[in-house]
Amino acid sequence: MENKLVDEVISDEEISNYKIRLKIRKTMKLYWDSLDLAYTTEEELANKMIGNKSIRNTPGTNYNSKQLEEETIKHLTAKNIVSTIDDIIENQLKGLNQLIIDSVYIQEEPKDDTMDRIKNYLRMPKNKEYPKSTYYRHRRKAERIFYLKIIKKLNFF
Repeated sequence: MENKLVDEVISDEEISNYKIRLKIRKTMKLYWDSLDLAYTTEEELANKMIGNKSIRNTPGTNYNSKQLEEETIKHLTAKNIVSTIDDIIENQLKGLNQLIIDSVYIQEEPKDDTMDRIKNYLRMPKNKEYPKSTYYRHRRKAERIFYLKIIKKLNFF
């Protein structure tokens, strides 16, 4: 038997729910990364910065330079935590709220309005004298292209 590739049309609701799940997963990953960074000790961070090599103490290293290194490491750690949390709050959650609003809008939208939106998205002509066979052929093609474009956009997450 030959395996034939079958086109599956994914509903708008499924796509928006999938996008919401991806956004939540990305947000939680950033959150857990920031927590891991918060609990990283200065010594572990220093080892990461120099590639897990052991720190060499030479007789030329004095108290002031060690203190300066420790302050720099503390500053870097704090800066990374703040920037990660800012990214989560400002970018991720705003995007997540917008996705949830969009998904509610899509679920309440009639099928014809959804098709008109797909046509507008693809700049297809909206004409009442469209033959039905052509309309349905273009509709299927429009849906397929629309979902392929969404899948490409989802790959950027």
